[in-house]
Amino acid sequence: MHLDVSGSETRGAGTASATVTAMLTADPVGTRVRVRTDLDITGRPAQFGRGIMTEVGDRIVQQFATRLDELLRDSGGSASVAATTGVVGSSGRLSPEPEAVDLGAAALPVLLRKAAVPTAAVLVAVVVIQRLRRRSRR
Repeated sequence: MHLDVSGSETRGAGTASATVTAMLTADPVGTRVRVRTDLDITGRPAQFGRGIMTEVGDRIVQQFATRLDELLRDSGGSASVAATTGVVGSSGRLSPEPEAVDLGAAALPVLLRKAAVPTAAVLVAVVVIQRLRRRSRR
């Protein structure tokens, strides 16, 4: 499967465009899907580093896979017909507009996890400095 997709921020000048290629292969458990994405981002989201964008992209792909799995299970496999005739929302019904991807919500857990170690180091340093100052005052 080959997709060319693009989008823009609802508030702001950021844009994203991607070429997504998915290859399906047989697997004893089911079907294995390998996804390759070439992504171009402009605006504020482009300020994030490559590592963060990779993690956010992984989260978005996992979210898509989970929703697709739910849709296929709920519809008994008839989702492919609906998907070719319109946009299928999270309710399993055809929607006039696709759901927006909230990059902020996808990026927030990644950013918090990345910031946890430096924040903890700063807090430890502050506590150590305060204790040293108290000892020197005595």
